[in-house]
Amino acid sequence: MDIKIKKYKIDCLGKKIKKWTGTNKSILLLDKYKETKGMDWEAGGCLPLAIVLNYIIPKENNIYGIIQRNNKTIHHVVVRYGDKFFDRCGGRKKHVVIKYWKDMLFGQDIDLVPISDKQLQEIKNSWGTTPHNLIRELKEVLASLK
Repeated sequence: MDIKIKKYKIDCLGKKIKKWTGTNKSILLLDKYKETKGMDWEAGGCLPLAIVLNYIIPKENNIYGIIQRNNKTIHHVVVRYGDKFFDRCGGRKKHVVIKYWKDMLFGQDIDLVPISDKQLQEIKNSWGTTPHNLIRELKEVLASLK
């Protein structure tokens, strides 16, 4: 099943993602799997969401992370497409994402930077194995939102 989307539908998809991730149904999907049970789309659930978004959004995108500058801790991952960064809040400009996370992290000195494949693997390892069935179900859900 090919669920990649066209450029003109990306902003619309961002709005639909924001609406869907705010539902109980979306949290129940995370709770269905032991590796993501008790998480939400900003705390742990951002990784499977970014993996799926990185798959379905046309390939000029990349996975980026909110990092703490002093120790390089990665707090959140998003997918970049053009000048927008996509996560459970939809698509937002870089300065909006940074302001939001700076507030969430009580004023920590943060940045939004590209995540290398090695760093992504380290995140996956530290958060546990993301179940393939969760990724499959998430792809189906996002495909149905288009």
